[in-house]
Amino acid sequence: MNWFLSALLSLLFVVIYRLVQKKLISKDKVNPVLFGLAESTWVVVFTIPLVFYFGFEFTGDARILLITIFKSFLSGISAVLLYISLSKIAASEFQILTSSRFITAFFIGITLLSEKITYLKILSVILLFISVILITDRKDGKFKLGKYHFIALASSILFAVVAAFDKTLLNYFNTVTFTFLTFAVSQIFKLFLTPKNTKIIPKYFSNINNILTPMITSVPLFGIYALQYFSYQSGGDISAVNIITSTSTVFIVLFGVLFLNEKKNLWKKILASILVTVSIILFKNSN
Repeated sequence: MNWFLSALLSLLFVVIYRLVQKKLISKDKVNPVLFGLAESTWVVVFTIPLVFYFGFEFTGDARILLITIFKSFLSGISAVLLYISLSKIAASEFQILTSSRFITAFFIGITLLSEKITYLKILSVILLFISVILITDRKDGKFKLGKYHFIALASSILFAVVAAFDKTLLNYFNTVTFTFLTFAVSQIFKLFLTPKNTKIIPKYFSNINNILTPMITSVPLFGIYALQYFSYQSGGDISAVNIITSTSTVFIVLFGVLFLNEKKNLWKKILASILVTVSIILFKNSN
């Protein structure tokens, strides 16, 4: 399996993950941050037997290990900010803000990682950004940024920075080991980053449903990261992989039409899906 196919499979898992997560996290009495904490914990649990099967592989030194821990710290911050913003702002606004990560990843890739820049890549980014704008429902054409909008933006930028670390660090780990460490270490930081939520953990998780329900979304979440890491290891550029997986925003809306009866602005959604398809084809042939 090459990097492009694994990136597309990661995209599929993103769509499944977001649709199911949206359904589960919107239920009453669900704490979004603690839901995410339980979700990531399940990923760690699922990864442990895979680490034993494939082996714990690390070929770096202490410096690489420290960078990995720092990267996991940033990953934890990004995840906490994501769940906080997701629980406070409209889904359409959240989607357009988090889509900025592929633009951040694009510029990190070409400026810091010396990835090749072509006119096709630039056109692909423009088309994808237009598609996200099309499927975003904004009243009177206005889009105002408040506190939680900036939190979502910060989460998105941090995610792209983390992806830049991933591309380099994966030279020293196998996919399973890196996935395990990323989630396990970031879990520790999440506990310290949200002290208010940490205090209510015993009471919240005394309800067995709050433990078991996040397990449902943890499966596609593991698939997302494992496949993205494999894409990097298989030669995929950080910008290319993030462009492909970022198209999930449009596909989530399109699947919402089919399964959630969200038919508002249908023509915009159809046009957006066409632009996304063209964007992926352009990026695939841009190197």
